[in-house]
Amino acid sequence: MRSMSGGKSSIETTSALQLAVWEQPIAQIALAHGIPLRVLKMRIRCEEITLPPPQYWEKIERGLSRNQALREIGWTPPMIRKINDILRDAKSRTIKPSRRVQV
Repeated sequence: MRSMSGGKSSIETTSALQLAVWEQPIAQIALAHGIPLRVLKMRIRCEEITLPPPQYWEKIERGLSRNQALREIGWTPPMIRKINDILRDAKSRTIKPSRRVQV
């Protein structure tokens, strides 16, 4: 996860962390941000972050989309819609409005 400036993206907010755990496994997030895995897991639990189910990353690595992977795991359409809504909301909270330069 890299920001547009080339540095690591931030996981300082709950919304950013929610997005991060669906973009890569938590062990990779911990390593990329220099956070002990135990501490990251504790934060995820405290902030009630929704994690991908077991076998999710295996299916993603096979090239499936998030929805396809979740369907194969046994998630129902309402469950998939709910996580998509959670992630869409998290994304909208992490996008910063661009600054306009007055000339």
